[in-house]
Amino acid sequence: MNTATLQNAAGPGRAAADDVLVSAEWLQAHLHDPGIRVIEVDVSRLAYDEWHIDGAVLWNIYADLKDAVYRLVDAAAVQRLLARSGIGPDSTVVCYGYGPAMGFWLMKLYGHADVRILDCSRDAWRDESRPRSSSAAEPATAPRPSARAPGRGRAGLDPGRRVRHHRRVSHVLAQVNVARLRAPLESPALADFVAALDPVNAAADAAPGFVWRLQTEDGNATSVRAFEWDAAGSAGVIVNMSVWESAEALGAFVYSDVHRRVLRRRREWFEQITEAYTALWWIRRGTTPATAEAEDRVRYLRAHGPTPRAFTLRSHFPPPGGTEPGGARAGREEWMCPA
Repeated sequence: MNTATLQNAAGPGRAAADDVLVSAEWLQAHLHDPGIRVIEVDVSRLAYDEWHIDGAVLWNIYADLKDAVYRLVDAAAVQRLLARSGIGPDSTVVCYGYGPAMGFWLMKLYGHADVRILDCSRDAWRDESRPRSSSAAEPATAPRPSARAPGRGRAGLDPGRRVRHHRRVSHVLAQVNVARLRAPLESPALADFVAALDPVNAAADAAPGFVWRLQTEDGNATSVRAFEWDAAGSAGVIVNMSVWESAEALGAFVYSDVHRRVLRRRREWFEQITEAYTALWWIRRGTTPATAEAEDRVRYLRAHGPTPRAFTLRSHFPPPGGTEPGGARAGREEWMCPA
């Protein structure tokens, strides 16, 4: 796929051939061109199996793009992945899904020339009735030279090297969310919720700004006993606790496509709570919150509303000891909208 073919790939008003983004209209028009390969990048195959862009191949972030210790895979693994996906040296690759930027940068890291990101969410593609499928794609295989190892002379291109961020911020953001169950956790009524736990938790673990989450050896916190005083006649209470670098990082995950798919169904699984059921507060970096502390913060928020001691995404406060003004600030517009 040459530059001229991509002349209007990004849509009106964009930089066209040298732009990373391509529009939904352009991709639909070129979806079955021989030189186009579409890749859905996600943390599980649940969404892909439900539907995907017609002809798209799934790249699982954990199974395909990271190794056993969560580093980017090496050149040999990339070569196998590209061959399996039918990607040749001259292919135009378009990434979309939960983590398209990871697919983009991995391919750039190993020298693929033409990689794009779809400027359209999964939901928008579906809502605009664009071509979809639920069958696994089987693209024609394409010969490809070995993926080259990243150049050591360029900063940050060695995937075996850990990147360390030197931060001045001494605090990170703790979060707790409480849910009252409509039915016992093991009941058929909650089967879809239980099935969604692992992929959603994996998405959180991979999200920018994620620090820590409460979990048992099962990989989630559904068996943690806390907030039992707050059951209010429901089938029980489950709690989610996590730590993030900032309110922006937390908000980006909470209202991401992968998490919104679960939020939209919360009324099927959980009783409606009319008082505060989630609370945020700042903790010192290197510490983790306890459930008793989380209970105290929720009680305080219910009694006093958002304050620096306990607040919400919609009305949050900056970390203590910083240079930013200390008053409440409103969350982003997208954090105000129902999922």
